[in-house]
Amino acid sequence: MKHLLALIFACVTLLSTSACAADAPVAPTKPHERMTAVRIVTAGGKCSGTTIAPHVIISAAHCFRTATNLIMVNDKVGMISRILQDGNDHAIVVVSEDITFTTFAPIGPPVDEGDLIHYWGNPYLFDMMLRRGYVSGFSGVNTVFDVNGYQGDSGAGIFNAKGQLIAILSYLQGEGPFVLIGSYPINFTSTQLASVGLAPTPYLSTGITAVVNLVYE
Repeated sequence: MKHLLALIFACVTLLSTSACAADAPVAPTKPHERMTAVRIVTAGGKCSGTTIAPHVIISAAHCFRTATNLIMVNDKVGMISRILQDGNDHAIVVVSEDITFTTFAPIGPPVDEGDLIHYWGNPYLFDMMLRRGYVSGFSGVNTVFDVNGYQGDSGAGIFNAKGQLIAILSYLQGEGPFVLIGSYPINFTSTQLASVGLAPTPYLSTGITAVVNLVYE
């Protein structure tokens, strides 16, 4: 009996070992993904974003409602030179040369239900918090993810298991213990992308326009 109790106790306290519990599958992370995730602070508050070019960030449009061009990205202060919006709560933000990025997120294809995902956001008083989850399903043209989110995570880039950027966190849906995060189709035009030096790609221009807005700051 003593040996049995000792074994049970060991399994309870060491659940991470394969002898007591199987490891749950998780989306792997790659060093460059973490380096492309940024904390954004403007007069409107704190949000998250992802670098996609030397002076370009993609984030949520609702993070830039306040009429100001001053921005802090991580610990660097600069100016917003230009903001492009696609009508689906996405913003491509061009910053001044005071802020330069050297690592960029590759853009990936649409996801399927059950695909593993992960992201870095800046919830509440925390910075660069990694969360993991999966594609829960779809709500019309929008994608819904079963993963934790909070104020400050808005605009965070969501990555697939290959380390490709596949969505931007735009809204929280639900209340109480049931909260999911969601994203709209990214829908920039080829002209918009070319105007900031980005090559047109079908993954940044879907041709679909979202008809609902469930944004919570």
